[in-house]
Amino acid sequence: MSTPGSTTLHNNQRHPDDWSQHARRYHSGGTMAGRRFDVQRTDQLDVALDLLEEITAHVQATAAAAEYLAGLQRTALTDALAAGASSRQLAQLTGISHVTINKLRDTTDDA
Repeated sequence: MSTPGSTTLHNNQRHPDDWSQHARRYHSGGTMAGRRFDVQRTDQLDVALDLLEEITAHVQATAAAAEYLAGLQRTALTDALAAGASSRQLAQLTGISHVTINKLRDTTDDA
């Protein structure tokens, strides 16, 4: 059985005095080891957030580049179709489905 001020566990419960000491220590900033741990976690969080910002910037740049390249590809396909290339030939060269290329041709013809 626990006595007041004891940290002995009894049925996995601390004595009420132990909990109040724990709460005071927690709310006052904890022990030195606890503060070092908090500082370390804050530093890790700062590093993680910096990395996340950097990754986000790279993803946005990659998305912009992909959009630009897709535009170039559409232009090149349209020019090739206008020059007489078949959609099947272009499909073999690009790996894009000939059905998709035909849709591109249809949209270009409508414009």
